Amino acid sequence: PLLAPPCHEFVGNMKQAEKEQLAKALGTDVDGIDARVRAHHEANPMMGLRGCRLGITTPALTRMQTRALAEAAYDVQRERDERVKDATPLIVEIMVPLVTTAKELELQIGVIKAELAKVAAEHAAAGGGRGAAPKL
Repeated sequence: PLLAPPCHEFVGNMKQAEKEQLAKALGTDVDGIDARVRAHHEANPMMGLRGCRLGITTPALTRMQTRALAEAAYDVQRERDERVKDATPLIVEIMVPLVTTAKELELQIGVIKAELAKVAAEHAAAGGGRGAAPKL
């Protein structure tokens, strides 16, 4: 399944040096990181930013995870194709966590399909040299 961490809880508990390193990697400052943590504070964690709601409010997280899964699938498929003649296509299933409404699932599927299409187009443009197409 896609990761569904309460990121603000992990980041909120980071040491100052870790926050500074994260801020540098994200091109922001520690105050910006702290502001995001405060914005994601939950009065009731059961109704907060968990599961697909985190991906809905931060689509870049869903895109990043989808791309990582797809790229890994292409890599594994390429290795299988090199080792086994007529290797069967790798089948990858992506589960969307903690969905409570059809609309939540619909929103996440849209983001996932769009990112998978981008990855497939990049691999096709590379001439298939980056691996055969797994079933995603």
